[in-house]
Amino acid sequence: MLRLGVWTAPLILLATLWPGTAWAQLAGRYGPAGNIDLTGISSAIRDIQLLPGDGSTGVRLGSLVARPEAGATAGFDDNVLGTRKARGSAFVATQAVLQAGSDRLRNNISARMTVDDLHYLDQPRQSHTEWTARLDASYEIGRDTATLRYEHQNLNQTPRDLNVPQLDVPIAYRVDDVQLAYEKRFNRLALRPSLDVTALSYDDGSVAGQPYRQGYRDRTTLTPAMLATYELAPQRYLVGVVGNGIAAFRRPLPGALLLDYNDVFTLGGIDYDGGGLFRVRALAGYEARSFSNPSLKSIQAPVAELTLIYRLTKLTMVTTVVTRRIADSADETTTGVTKTGAVLTVDHEYLRNVLLKATGGLSLAQYGRSQGEQTLITAGAGATWLVNHKIRLTAAYDLQARQSHLNALLGGATQPGAGQPTGGSFNSNRYSLQLSIRL
Repeated sequence: MLRLGVWTAPLILLATLWPGTAWAQLAGRYGPAGNIDLTGISSAIRDIQLLPGDGSTGVRLGSLVARPEAGATAGFDDNVLGTRKARGSAFVATQAVLQAGSDRLRNNISARMTVDDLHYLDQPRQSHTEWTARLDASYEIGRDTATLRYEHQNLNQTPRDLNVPQLDVPIAYRVDDVQLAYEKRFNRLALRPSLDVTALSYDDGSVAGQPYRQGYRDRTTLTPAMLATYELAPQRYLVGVVGNGIAAFRRPLPGALLLDYNDVFTLGGIDYDGGGLFRVRALAGYEARSFSNPSLKSIQAPVAELTLIYRLTKLTMVTTVVTRRIADSADETTTGVTKTGAVLTVDHEYLRNVLLKATGGLSLAQYGRSQGEQTLITAGAGATWLVNHKIRLTAAYDLQARQSHLNALLGGATQPGAGQPTGGSFNSNRYSLQLSIRL
């Protein structure tokens, strides 16, 4: 599964402007301030979000509605470590999701918590657990809206990810994100200033039995931003975003260069609803990262985000997401990396209770100073049987292929920093069967 992420809170804010329709979750969550790499996290564990039309109503507690979900997955992965010499393992995964929110039209509050546990039977050291919790609140003042979001994520880097060394075991890291925003409406024009504060902390790990320190990546990022939208017609907007991400690293390596930076970004484009036939959000702009240490070369790149949902037929939906941005590197010899990602998904209702899905994705990490690049290709297909309104069964196949074209600084004979080379090329095939239940 691809973890796409960039630029930041402003794009999250843009998502919250969309009306609460079936199109509302077009592209998923982007990493605050462009610092969270979402590519490859828990690729074995599928989201168990409610499929459209399954009829689940949840459990009502006064004005709150709770929607608990649980799932169990079993399968086989033929390359758990992501190495040229593959080592496979059977796996079992359990998932739980609890969503709760008020059904009020104004002044809403909602919460969501997820837990994903993945256990490899033949490679137990690669087993790991991830969990997230999020709280959203909004308060309306006349035509204006104030919003607050807090989210905590406990995640893991794995040896199969882009831009990481060949880890012995997954490395845990944590993300805490607080976002404040206020939307002011002036007829067709809306302005939304925001402030996003993100703190990241990493555990240390090992590569080939040698210590691999990650504490130097611990940082706090402050991102003030301004989002402006102009309504051309109902559900059709011009959009502009400008912001500045300021990162302060808390535990630099002894004797290493301080990586504190300033990220200035601006994007502009459209958010257009084609009357139920399609929905497109297209933004393009520029991002420049400068470092507090004058000896570090600044990074500049065009950035973009495209989300397109197209209803090919009444039974078939095509979704495309493309992003490009500057992100942090897991390698201490590299100050940053430019990442480009694309995902294409096709959903088809074969029968009223049989849903088919096919996905394909490409993620490209380009390192600075001609240090090379990595490419991650993903593809998958699955079929879901809606047994009834509460139970569904999903069979799936997923392919993951990473190609590393790196020079000696990153992945060749000369190993970087503490002596750990960036992960190399590999292919893996994963087969799974999942049972999920929702009240």
